[in-house]
Amino acid sequence: MPKSMTFLRVFVASPSDLLEERKLLEGVITEFNIISGDSHGVRLELIKWETHTRPGFGDDPQDVINKQVGDDYDIFIGMMWCRFGLATNRADSGTEEEFERAFARFKSSRGSVQIMFYFKDANLPPSQIDPDQLAKVKAFKNKLSSEYGGLYHQFDSADDFRTKLRIHLSKVVQDCLKAPLAVTKNRIIDVPNSSEVNPLANFAALTNDDFEDGIFELSERASDAMENVTSVVEHITEGIVALGDKIHVRTDELNALQVTGSQPDRRALKRVADGAADDLELYVMRLSVDLPEFHKEHSLAMELFGKIAMLSGTDLNEPIGNVKAALGNLQGFRSSIVKACEHLSDFREAIANSPRMTTAYNRARRRGVAIMDDLLSVFRIAEGQTQEVEQVLQRILENRAKNSLSLTAMESSNHD
Repeated sequence: MPKSMTFLRVFVASPSDLLEERKLLEGVITEFNIISGDSHGVRLELIKWETHTRPGFGDDPQDVINKQVGDDYDIFIGMMWCRFGLATNRADSGTEEEFERAFARFKSSRGSVQIMFYFKDANLPPSQIDPDQLAKVKAFKNKLSSEYGGLYHQFDSADDFRTKLRIHLSKVVQDCLKAPLAVTKNRIIDVPNSSEVNPLANFAALTNDDFEDGIFELSERASDAMENVTSVVEHITEGIVALGDKIHVRTDELNALQVTGSQPDRRALKRVADGAADDLELYVMRLSVDLPEFHKEHSLAMELFGKIAMLSGTDLNEPIGNVKAALGNLQGFRSSIVKACEHLSDFREAIANSPRMTTAYNRARRRGVAIMDDLLSVFRIAEGQTQEVEQVLQRILENRAKNSLSLTAMESSNHD
């Protein structure tokens, strides 16, 4: 017997400085199809001008793209960074025109298209920045909120973007599937059973990449990754405490040299200041190892938890206990991150406001403050990503609870 599959088309719009992200989006969509496609009867198809247009002529190149791609898609994903793009005869850039076409559909029929927009918030060498283009991007970002009533998300790295895509695509696909039948009925296609064509066609086509992880294995790996990243946070926190203790010792030494009515021994002051500089430099070296390790382990953990969220959200047969365990792990981890940020912020201010002393100390202080700023930035991004996954898992639990109540009510009604 043929099985029904719902095909949802995902259109991506962006200027030319986001080629890496366009490829990354293609990988996430392929991953979604492997992990969740069959279990929920959904297939995503990525629509982009590189693969869905051919040479042609019109009012301008964007007009050719508009005519060949059309508006026959279900999900619109827009992205910008430092470039706004080239103007068309109808808008200030092709990306803006594509967004406006999608938004016009959204306004006329809100269930006809789901729109998500992302802005990359990462540094670019000054020599590669076009101030006029960047100004247009900033103006468009403000316009999305003030005129279109949009909520956009920002990302600062490929890992951050990948995590957000996994979470948001899972949500938006569920919204598409809940849309009125009139919107999606043309996407429901009967796919012939492979046995009607070739009894071994699907088996023969499999590769090792086609075997998705089960939720049990994902949960175990996610739990291990979270233990690793928590261990790194603990090591970082221990380093902050150890440095704080050393700073207190140096402060006591300085205070001991301050004898009322006498000039302090300059050589003794320099010895204490240089000792404080050594303490800071050791901390910087320690953190320069811990920080990349934290980023690596946290990225892995978010990738695994994102897959759990994707799988659990689209397959009601997956054990709910794994979702609850994952949510508990994430909540505990985020709590530790929040506390670490509070402690680190206070400590960072204390170091930044410490008095200028020797050249070695001044240099160590600048380096210490800089790496603490890096750590705070990474911690805050991690907190935001973790909270997003938490929200998805919480939503899954709420939906499961509603479904359970509905089934109980139906069974009670049948018994009556």
